[in-house]
Amino acid sequence: DNAKGQIISTSEGVSLIEGTCGHAHHHDLEEHHNHHHSIDPHVWMSHNGLLKIIDNIADALVINNPDSVSYIANAERIKSQITAQMSKAEATFNNAPKSFLIYHPALGYFAKEYGLEQISLENEGKNPTPKSLAEIVEKVDDDNLTVLLYQQEYPEDVVKPVADILGVNLFQINPLSEDIISELDRVINILSARDE
Repeated sequence: DNAKGQIISTSEGVSLIEGTCGHAHHHDLEEHHNHHHSIDPHVWMSHNGLLKIIDNIADALVINNPDSVSYIANAERIKSQITAQMSKAEATFNNAPKSFLIYHPALGYFAKEYGLEQISLENEGKNPTPKSLAEIVEKVDDDNLTVLLYQQEYPEDVVKPVADILGVNLFQINPLSEDIISELDRVINILSARDE
């Protein structure tokens, strides 16, 4: 009520997906069988999400600064970087395995965008149970998975024992990076080199 500036939703127009990350800022979508599905908040971790976010920010800036042309020019420059990266990702994932392991489910939008399956160890903010870990071990064997992505907010000593059980290599990612385009490029490179 006391805000003097305009508040915009940067994710306006993004097709939201259900998630199981258990962030405190989730919103319920619908209830099934006495449990809630939450909205996956990681909209910026996909190329299409980023494009929409950039448009929303640029539009808001232009409305408030109609005489400036630099906002649109900068937005177009960044969007061209993202679309070039999208072409790289599409080419990469055409011939790559279709599933990947991640500790915290931060790449749901990215996975959906490229027809990949994100296999998350964490579910609703909780560590894997022995039963879910056994299912993941089977999936690792069936799909010949070799890497486990984890966010830098998780200490390696928490994630490494699980990686050792699964027999996979750990790769740290940073979904909160200030340079998210470079970080998505790292993710593409890690996932494309999984069979090494």
